[in-house]
Amino acid sequence: MWGVSYSATKAQVIIEIAEILHRDDYLELWGSIPVNLEVQLHKNKKRGGGHSGSGRFTVAVPPVGIRFLREYGGEHPLKTVHCAYRQVFFKPSDGSPRTDTVEKLLRTPYVDPHAEAEKWKRVTEAEANRVPIRGIEFGWECRDEAFSCEWEKALDPPGSLAYDEDRREFRISFGSKSIALRSAQINWASCGMDGPLPVIYFNLESHPIFEETVSPPDPDPIQIVFGIPHPSPFTRTRISSLDPDHERVVAYASLATRFIGTSPRSLEMFRALCRISPLGKSSDGAYHKEYRQLFSAGLMARFESWLAQLDFELAFQVEKIVRDAKVDFREVLTLREAIGDLVRSRGVKHTVGVLRSFGSVLNESPWDTDPNYILAKFLTTAQDYVPEIKSLASVALGDTLTCYHVSVTPTAMKFHGPFQERSNRVFRRYPNHHSCFIRVTFEEETRLQLRFDREVDGASFVKKRYGKILREAGLKISGRWYWFLAYSQSALKEHSVWFMRPFRNEGVLVDPAFIIDSLGDFDNAPDPKLIYCPGRYGARISQAFTSTDSGVSIEPEEIREVPDVEVLKIQGDPSSGKWNFTDGVGTISPELAKLIWDTMRASRRSARRVRIYPKCFQIRFQGCKVRTLLCIVPHQTPS
Repeated sequence: MWGVSYSATKAQVIIEIAEILHRDDYLELWGSIPVNLEVQLHKNKKRGGGHSGSGRFTVAVPPVGIRFLREYGGEHPLKTVHCAYRQVFFKPSDGSPRTDTVEKLLRTPYVDPHAEAEKWKRVTEAEANRVPIRGIEFGWECRDEAFSCEWEKALDPPGSLAYDEDRREFRISFGSKSIALRSAQINWASCGMDGPLPVIYFNLESHPIFEETVSPPDPDPIQIVFGIPHPSPFTRTRISSLDPDHERVVAYASLATRFIGTSPRSLEMFRALCRISPLGKSSDGAYHKEYRQLFSAGLMARFESWLAQLDFELAFQVEKIVRDAKVDFREVLTLREAIGDLVRSRGVKHTVGVLRSFGSVLNESPWDTDPNYILAKFLTTAQDYVPEIKSLASVALGDTLTCYHVSVTPTAMKFHGPFQERSNRVFRRYPNHHSCFIRVTFEEETRLQLRFDREVDGASFVKKRYGKILREAGLKISGRWYWFLAYSQSALKEHSVWFMRPFRNEGVLVDPAFIIDSLGDFDNAPDPKLIYCPGRYGARISQAFTSTDSGVSIEPEEIREVPDVEVLKIQGDPSSGKWNFTDGVGTISPELAKLIWDTMRASRRSARRVRIYPKCFQIRFQGCKVRTLLCIVPHQTPS
């Protein structure tokens, strides 16, 4: 390709060629997916910049290239291509196209050159409007339209606020740390002067992403001697907070943040960034900053002490409305006396219902300057509350579990529930202690599964943040400490596990170690090294935590073990070992099958009219999982 105008850009050349290749008369050559193309303009070494007016144009579909050259190739082509008021000429390349270029064109989708050009325009504008920042503040939006600053940091030297077009996020960088605000998590943004300070304000739907730059690992001595490069794939890692003081408030005061610019021009630069982002534009104005210490260490200690004195069901709902950022510590402590009075007069169950209703009411709470607004709202909710009348459960009480859920995110904890879930073999042993078991899920701030950019060292963060909780620290939930217990295989796919707090049952202390020991041992297992493989050992334990419906009880003497079908690998050679042909299929008599079905049908309203009984079952028995189904043997004795 030659004759390209020196004033023409790569994007302009791509646009002109793409308009030809994507016409209807070329459609039959590239099918339903628009053909991709690559343009490379050779640099002009003599002029010291720009391109030389020549280059290379590559297309990965041979019929398209052949037809294009037949129509537009040569010094006297049948048809012409013009770019920047000059005709561009084409001829076949002397060499073969680069393999990586062809693979890229075949694997990557076509990108509209107009959209790509517009994107680069926005990227250039974003770089030109990188906002200098000299202060960061995290706090709380008060109901009287004030901003209570709970943590702040002065930046010297100043940091910067930029917009990343590819990730669609605002990134605030300072020193080795950064804060990322995804466009999807920003409710709204504003900027204005708070006295002499130029302030940029973000109201967020979920907590920001905190990251830190990581240094590449030291090279191995052998790599140094032989000059072998050892680039690290990671440049950043996630962190839960910016410093120890920030760690105390990050779970509660992260949805309202202010960034202090260096001059009034910072506001104009931020407005320019908003125009090229999905936000479109920012509002004018800034909340007035005050230091109300709504999440001070003293208030936090009073709040946690109060939670420890409440019944767990009640403490869970009280902490939930705080974790959901609906009230601050000072506001929730004003409810202490009213909640106590309600418990004494109507009971814990009624008060829990009032608090759940109160949480929904707070979602629609307007701005109000009355300091007693929260207390008055709670008293009104308690007066208007009507308990829900629920229909009878569709399953037996022993087969359900009132389950509380806790989501652990990179910066905080979120409370959900309680919900009715199917029980399992372990929980059915302790029907009066269901609140001692909690389902814990590790997930993102947005309630999606954890995921990291390829430049982020996610493994080290998971090990530091979640590994410590699982192995050592545990979780403090509503004034009680919970420790890792186990998991089921299906829940593990969603990063969910079971935690529990120790309790006494019939005078015996029940803790995670006691429950695991009570499941059985592997002394007589075919593989004696089973317990030394964490994955296999955990999978065996998880069988006891699989959700099941209770069936029937049988006496120990009614259990009969059937030996596996084994055959020597080499006939006549016992030392060769044996093949095991057990398929997991057992037999069951019609009488026992009917008894199991009658038991299950009694607890299911929808199944009570069904007259026939199933001819096969899938069971869990003494921790064993039957992977296939049990077959009916008509003339077998009841067993």
